[in-house]
Amino acid sequence: MNIIKPFTVLACGVAMFAASSSFALNHDLTNDLLAGYDLPASDMQTFSASWFHVTNMHCKVRTAGGEGNALSILAMKKRVIVNGQILPEGNGTSVMVHAGDKISFEIDTRGKLAVTNNGDQLVNLLCH
Repeated sequence: MNIIKPFTVLACGVAMFAASSSFALNHDLTNDLLAGYDLPASDMQTFSASWFHVTNMHCKVRTAGGEGNALSILAMKKRVIVNGQILPEGNGTSVMVHAGDKISFEIDTRGKLAVTNNGDQLVNLLCH
C-alpha cells in the first residue's frame, strides 16, 4: 500500500502538467492588439476569437531561416477566412510562408482556428 501513495502523487503531477501545457497552446485573441505568436515545428497552436465580435488578425511572418514553411490551417469552430479564402467549420488549407510574407485571418465570433507549422524552422507571426 505504501507504493500506491507516491504513485498517485506522481500521476496527479503528470496530469496537472499535461493539462497546463495543453492550455498554453491556445491563444485568446483581441482586435487591435499587437502580439507575437511562436509556431514551433510540428506543433499545433489554436487561436480563439472574441465572444462578442469578429476578430481580424493581420500578421507579418518571421522565420529563423530563409526557407519556406508550410502552415496547415484548420477552421475548428465557426468560419475562418485566410488571405481571402473562406474556410467553413471543419475545413482546412495549407499556406507556404517565407520571412516577410503577410497573412491575414478573420475569425467569426466565438470561432477557433488551428495553425500547425509543418516546416523545420520556427515561425513567428507578429499580428495586430
